[in-house]
Amino acid sequence: MFHRRCLQSFEKFMKNGLLTCPICRSTNYQKKLTRVGSQAYARSCAGHIQRLWRGYAARKRFQGSLRLFYLAGGGNGSRRKRFLESRLSRAAQRFSSQCGLHSDQLDHMISSMDRTVQENQQLNALFDQMVSQRSQQTSIDTPITSHGNNSLMTSPHGWRMTEQDWTEVIESARVRGPGDCPICMLPAPHGTTIKKNVILSCSHVFHEFCILNFEKFLGNTIPTCPVCRSDYEKRQL
Repeated sequence: MFHRRCLQSFEKFMKNGLLTCPICRSTNYQKKLTRVGSQAYARSCAGHIQRLWRGYAARKRFQGSLRLFYLAGGGNGSRRKRFLESRLSRAAQRFSSQCGLHSDQLDHMISSMDRTVQENQQLNALFDQMVSQRSQQTSIDTPITSHGNNSLMTSPHGWRMTEQDWTEVIESARVRGPGDCPICMLPAPHGTTIKKNVILSCSHVFHEFCILNFEKFLGNTIPTCPVCRSDYEKRQL
């Protein structure tokens, strides 16, 4: 009796087409698939598992009965002492192992928290550095403001556009044709009475209310055109 895969591998190894028994070397043997061996092995394994389980259950019951017997004051004093000492020793070992496991988990959690705090400190330092650089740039590039509805608005860098420059910008916007406000995506035709329009020095047209809210949203940051990201002056149309 052989395993089917073992016999198939043996036949492939021979490669001569002549079937010979690996044990007795008899030729021209025949094969028949049987499950007697696998069933016998399964019964043997089941019996071994049952014996192990029955032994464990019997020892467990015996240990419980013996513990109750010794706690009631029965039996020899020295044996009772050794039994209770062994039980106490096993309980102490289990407690120590659990404490060690929790200690490792606690150390890992604390180290993770330390790394997180360190990364947050680095991010805060980087943010403070960026804020200080931006404040220095803002203090250097102080904008020159002017008043009036149709007056010229100066750029954040202090340069001023002339009337000829504005004429060219307005002509460029007129050639491009009327379109929507890039912020609210609503029509922004020239001369509308619903919303006032503002043209930037880069020739992009916005609703005045939209561009003002955009500048308020940026706060102290130097505003740039929402479309082309260039510094700008603005003027009402």
